Amino acid sequence: MLPRHPRQPTVWGLDVLALDTPGEWTFRIGLDGPQGPATGELRLTVLEQPGPPLGLSFAASTIPILLIITLLTIAARRGGRTPSVPLSRRSDRV
Repeated sequence: MLPRHPRQPTVWGLDVLALDTPGEWTFRIGLDGPQGPATGELRLTVLEQPGPPLGLSFAASTIPILLIITLLTIAARRGGRTPSVPLSRRSDRV
């Protein structure tokens, strides 16, 4: 029996399944309809995961946030400095 879609009750379908192991896969489907039972096979070749390894992708994705944190830290430290010219002498220069 096919489950209904959670947000569209008029739509029926199959759940999505991620295959972890590459290789040859065969899905056997059995149906029982008004014309009697029927079976079918779906053969798939699952390839290796594309792209770099997951650890390398995660490490590369953390670079921007580390850069932002570093820049914010530097900006916070510079913002806390006292002016090199005292405020009373600044008004005399204008």
